[in-house]
Amino acid sequence: KKIDDALARIENGTFGTCEICEEEISVKRLEARPVTTMCIRCKEEQEKQEKSYG
Repeated sequence: KKIDDALARIENGTFGTCEICEEEISVKRLEARPVTTMCIRCKEEQEKQEKSYG
């Protein structure tokens, strides 16, 4: 599923763009996690919120 989603983002031109803030995802992050849809800043914020909710 995640691979198919990444391929679809490549096709529609949104691969490498954060789905939250729409900023470019760093090449280093994409190399580490090619299927990621969030930049590191948004991902860290999401994880922080998840921890605070339990």
